[in-house]
Amino acid sequence: MISIIVPVYKAEGTIRKCLDSLISQTYTDWEAIVVDDGSPDASGIICDTYASIDSRFKIFHKSNGGANSARNVALNNIRGEYVTFCDSDDYVESNWLKDFIDNIADNDVVIGGLNYFRGEDIGPFYINSNATDAQTSADIMSGSQSFGYLPCKCFRTSIIRDNNLYFNESYRFLEDEEFICRYWMYVKRVKFIHSTQYNYNVPDFNCKYANIDNFNLYIDLLESASKFIDINSHSVTLQKYTMGCFRAMLLSYQRKEYKNGWERLKQFASFSAQYHKHNKYLQVITDWNYVIWHPLLIFYTLWRNKRQ
Repeated sequence: MISIIVPVYKAEGTIRKCLDSLISQTYTDWEAIVVDDGSPDASGIICDTYASIDSRFKIFHKSNGGANSARNVALNNIRGEYVTFCDSDDYVESNWLKDFIDNIADNDVVIGGLNYFRGEDIGPFYINSNATDAQTSADIMSGSQSFGYLPCKCFRTSIIRDNNLYFNESYRFLEDEEFICRYWMYVKRVKFIHSTQYNYNVPDFNCKYANIDNFNLYIDLLESASKFIDINSHSVTLQKYTMGCFRAMLLSYQRKEYKNGWERLKQFASFSAQYHKHNKYLQVITDWNYVIWHPLLIFYTLWRNKRQ
């Protein structure tokens, strides 16, 4: 069996299409763990209707706590040997699950593609790679900004359970990637497939994640990624996460939170010995005394704010 986790919140306009697309799957040995995260609209009632028609739908209702808390409720109730994810404003083609099952074999994760859509525009995306190891696959996906996509991946439930993996409910940016990054610590073998069976409704990321302070998130991502990536070799993933730390540090200065910025600068500088090969700013810190950076960053962000 494969378990499908569907967090639902204020989705009365899209949830029928989502759940109908699950019913249409050619692979039929599945269960859908649908978690209504305190929706104020009719989403929960619609989900209950589907459960009354098809027993493969398991519906849970909870007070609003965010997508991560809904996913965690689902993780505690899955029965499948494998697990994947579907968002309530997305929908899938009929062979979505079959493509996963046909390719899982001895792999710890199967990575498919998806179709991006916003309105009527649809564009397919998948990764054409024969890479099978954790580091190479993560770097390939990081390069294409797809490492954090949950729905185009099929995971082994045993890895999640054996290592007590849950979503960090304190994060609302890259929270799916943070979960995947910890899962990747236990991945021995992956497989990319040429499948675009998932239809992904692209949100406006600029509005959704504007000015989120994610310094601690990138610290956690670095810590996890370092468990499956050789830090002495070039890594797109480590480069992305160290740059995330750098931008979050700059945000403190831009907000004139100079004490916080100073503490983050010191922490960022402490990475220099370990990650300087992956980040040009860490390379400069390695060559310069990081103390010099503090007044420079204050001056730079004041000047930048004035220009804006």
